[in-house]
This record gives sequence, structure tokens and C-alpha cells, in this order.
Amino acid sequence: GGAALHLVPFETARGYCRVLALDFLAITTVYSGHVHEYCRPTSFLLLLSVALSVLLAINLVSATIQNRDLQYHGHDRRLRVSCGIVQTLLLAFVEAGMIADAPIAALVVVGKICAFLYFYLGGRLDAARRWTFMTVPGLWEVHDNFHVLVLSVHCLQV
Repeated sequence: GGAALHLVPFETARGYCRVLALDFLAITTVYSGHVHEYCRPTSFLLLLSVALSVLLAINLVSATIQNRDLQYHGHDRRLRVSCGIVQTLLLAFVEAGMIADAPIAALVVVGKICAFLYFYLGGRLDAARRWTFMTVPGLWEVHDNFHVLVLSVHCLQV
């Protein structure tokens, strides 16, 4: 979903929204998969993560069937952002609990939260203020910087 979303030029908003839904499904599945790898199968955190993924999946399927614009429809966005925030925090704290070095664990939590906020506040299509620092319009955007931030957090974990 993500590669198609960023590399394929879509001629219709409907086609773009369908691939966007697949991208969000992939992201939420990866979040729950990572939480699963770090938690026992009966863990409350895992059950919460899976419940959020299922809730988001139901919403995305419903939005796709009803041809709602996932980028701008308020209810869909609020739900997706809420799930994203909670899943980011869940994963950050679960992963931090697996890191023996406390300062590195704290950096992982802060890094994940900062990366999410960076994209949410300055990278969304409807952000109050689109950030342009370290971007090249049409070539390297805020979304690309977001992935570099997340990569640096992953490197800390290794």
C-alpha cells in the first residue's frame, strides 16, 4: 500500500483513497504485529492494540464502501489519528520495556512521539502550517523526513 501510495500517480480521488486505506491497514497491522512480538499473547496491551487495529479496519472498509474521502472526512480522520496516537504510545512503551539501557529506552519513546507529532503538525495535507524545513517540493517532503526520523529511532533500538 505505502509504495503504491507514494509512487503511483492516481487519476481519481477514489483510487487514491482506496490505496490510502490499504496503507493505513498495513500500518496498523505492523503496529499490532510488533506489539505481539514483545508481549505475551494474553497481554492487555496486545489485546488493546489488536482491538484498535480491528476498529480502524472496520472504519476503513466502511469508508471505502461508502466512498468517503479518507483524507478530509472528519470522523474518519479523528478515529485514525486517535488510533495512531494510542498505538504509537503502546508500541513505544512496549519496546522501551525491552531495552535494558534506560536513557536509550527514553529516547525511543520520545523519538516515536516526536516523529508522530512532526508529521501530524507539519506534514498533513490540511496542517495549519505546512513545514518546509529540509524539504525539496515534489522530491523530498515532510513525509520523507518523517521516515528518516522513524529510521533513526529504529537504529536506537538496535
